[in-house]
Amino acid sequence: MLVAALLLLVQEAPAPAGPPASAPSAPAADSPKVWSIKADPCASARTSTNDIVVCGNVAPSPRLPLPEERGPPDHPAPSNPDMTGTGALAATAPVCAAKIGGCPGGVDLFGGATFLVRAVGKAIDPNSCCDEPGEATNPAMLVRDIARMFKKKDKRPRIPIPLDDSPLPLPAATAAKPANARVP
Repeated sequence: MLVAALLLLVQEAPAPAGPPASAPSAPAADSPKVWSIKADPCASARTSTNDIVVCGNVAPSPRLPLPEERGPPDHPAPSNPDMTGTGALAATAPVCAAKIGGCPGGVDLFGGATFLVRAVGKAIDPNSCCDEPGEATNPAMLVRDIARMFKKKDKRPRIPIPLDDSPLPLPAATAAKPANARVP
């Protein structure tokens, strides 16, 4: 809205006063009337037609730079100029699977999503998960933990056996009597 108002003000502003548009502008008296690319800048140095005159700016130092003074080349340089096998192997980079660090890059979307689910679970119950190493970002461990939540509970009646106590002694009368013996 503000921009539109400014544009309207600029359009309504009066034109600056100046010379009338119908009057041609007079050229400056000292400017050349004709300019040509064929004009010879060294014409004043020539004394006869048999002379060869070289015109141009003189370099500050006419010597060639030393190898350590030169910058990088302005053209591509060959990576294996001697065409040797070791040079070719040195010029190639190993594939990322052959490197010790593995392939760089990529985003672990499954690990990130697993971490978000675990973080929400940790916010709800601080003692809920992530006891094993790698459990926070491993999707397989998340599926395992979810499956454990929905696993059917064992409802069979069980009697706990105390394993801390010493075994009970057998009664002496039943221990001495054989099972098939007759009683008089």
